[in-house]
Amino acid sequence: MSLAPGPIIFGIYSWLTSRFPDLALGLIASRKELASLLAGFSFAMLGFLAAVITLLFGFMSSRVVHRYRQFGYMDAFFLLYFITIMMLLVTAAFGIASFSFQPAVWPLRLGMMSLVNNCVQVAAITLVISNLARRAAEHAGQFGD
Repeated sequence: MSLAPGPIIFGIYSWLTSRFPDLALGLIASRKELASLLAGFSFAMLGFLAAVITLLFGFMSSRVVHRYRQFGYMDAFFLLYFITIMMLLVTAAFGIASFSFQPAVWPLRLGMMSLVNNCVQVAAITLVISNLARRAAEHAGQFGD
């Protein structure tokens, strides 16, 4: 599921630009800037994920996380976390490859699709950790009604 948004959006974009050529963004003309964006975003998000996971380890002993682990959600979360890290590295590789292969368009296109997937994956991880942190703090009595 987390690998689908990029190709779906690319398919919609390709269909729209084939019907309405004026909608084309002309991203190939900005290849070097986009390649820098891909690599920079990937490495920045890797750092963000490293920082965010420390939040999870900070309240790992709370009852909320224990229940989360008991229902098997923690395994799914760490699988998504691992896939996200791997896909961020793939996106960075596509960004670097976009610098190398000047006539080829595929590294940039695949990198842009992967970028969309990364945004969805990082947002999902951030949402889960934020909600776990909020609920753990509520149960600890730090935030009350």
